[in-house]
Amino acid sequence: MRVAVVAGDPGGANALVPVIQLLQQTGHAVHLHAYAQAETLWRAKGWQVAAAKSVELDGVDVLLTGTSVNPEMFEQTWWEKAEQQGIPSLAFIDFWTNYRARFLNAAHELVLPSQIAAPDEWAKREMVADGLPSERIVVTGQPLLETLAQRAPLSPDERIRMRRLCGVDESRSLAVFVSQPLCEMDRMLGRTGGIDERAVLREVEAVLAEMKRPIALLVRLHPREDAVDFTSLGQAWPDTRLEMALAPHDLLRAADVVIGIHSMLLLEACYLGCKVLSYQPGGQKTDPLPSNRFGWSKGVYRREALVNVLGALLDGISVVEPPPVDGHSCNRLITQLEELVASKKE
Repeated sequence: MRVAVVAGDPGGANALVPVIQLLQQTGHAVHLHAYAQAETLWRAKGWQVAAAKSVELDGVDVLLTGTSVNPEMFEQTWWEKAEQQGIPSLAFIDFWTNYRARFLNAAHELVLPSQIAAPDEWAKREMVADGLPSERIVVTGQPLLETLAQRAPLSPDERIRMRRLCGVDESRSLAVFVSQPLCEMDRMLGRTGGIDERAVLREVEAVLAEMKRPIALLVRLHPREDAVDFTSLGQAWPDTRLEMALAPHDLLRAADVVIGIHSMLLLEACYLGCKVLSYQPGGQKTDPLPSNRFGWSKGVYRREALVNVLGALLDGISVVEPPPVDGHSCNRLITQLEELVASKKE
């Protein structure tokens, strides 16, 4: 089977990595095409990656893509070209937000692949409620989360070493704040009244100042964020700084608590066994983070509750772990690709 794989946003690119690896291991011909952050992520693995701006489908049996919400959204062009050439396509949704927005073109018209892969039944129900056609949706699981769930935890010595690489000794607790470009996303989609990620970070710093405990706060930016927008770090809590050198999952596993809004990295942290606090001021009714629904992370929606919840997590309160994964999401996605190819030949 000859598979063209396309991605732009980092969430989709990361989620497809285990699928690409399994396709390669099982002898399928895989041709990678990427843009934006996906190109950097895939090239860092030593893979040969072509630019996704130009559609290349000659000799391809099936198209597999991530889904993005960005100014280019080249995946849509690939779906359209694939349909014109009679090539089936499968698009994977990696997270539980912005379902319909991933498939809207500049004219606000739906552009759809042959099939859409959802991470779970909950996402499928929300996708249908958001106006996506149920008959095109298949539930496959989330490959990246399954991969993380199977990782061995850090040993005590490894954890100490990781923290020292970040400049945090054993006398201080380590909190990691996971940022995400929510303001940029709202501007792109024409939304108002959303959560401001920098305002949330300032509130977290202010809470640490109130707690007066020895806590280092390391901030991990999203690949689409720029450090120049975070020059005010440390004004409310001096022991705050950016940390972009350590691999993100190593940083999460070294932390005593992981804090954020509703980033995919928070869900990944749950599967890595971390204690996770999701702070979404005023956002309880619209909370998209699945781990908050199931109790794997602690959702906080009011500023006055932050001190108590953060303190409890740092003091060792137990958290609910995600259920065991079956480890078959990659196989399900590949089976779906094979079925699309087979149906084309009938």
